[in-house]
Amino acid sequence: MLKQFGSGWPLNLSLDYIALPSQTEVISASKSRSPMIKQLWDVVVTSTMVTLWHHRNLIYHDEKAVNFNLCTARIRRMVRAAAMLITGHSFHRMADRRIMTSWNLLVLLPKAPRIRKCWWTSPTEHTVKINCDGSAIGNPGPAGIGSTFRVASGDFLLVMWRKIGVNTNYMA
Repeated sequence: MLKQFGSGWPLNLSLDYIALPSQTEVISASKSRSPMIKQLWDVVVTSTMVTLWHHRNLIYHDEKAVNFNLCTARIRRMVRAAAMLITGHSFHRMADRRIMTSWNLLVLLPKAPRIRKCWWTSPTEHTVKINCDGSAIGNPGPAGIGSTFRVASGDFLLVMWRKIGVNTNYMA
């Protein structure tokens, strides 16, 4: 199939076997992915666009032939080089693992939580102890606050929480 791209240069490609989703489908599919896969997606899209632009210039200006293997090798090389800089972690899903192994990349494990001892000391008799805290995922990021009201026996009188939108960890 003969396609016209850009300023009218012909490219002989057969795209019948590729199902190209719309941008909204891609965005909605990426929302459930781990941070590592989202970062990998950014790298793949950018690498593909740069490679296609570079290859188009070779064809148009240097009169080189279309070379699918050259494009895929360049994209894979760029993705492997950039994958070393990915800071996101995996959700340990099989889909994440399949995606990473298809690119011959290592799956990054999230940092293990540091376990700390903590305790609650009860208030004196006939008093209510109020504990409160807040946090944000990211800085800024989705944030929330919460509080508990407890008596000396350890029973809860009230537990409250609330989302406070996108805030810094200092505001939460």
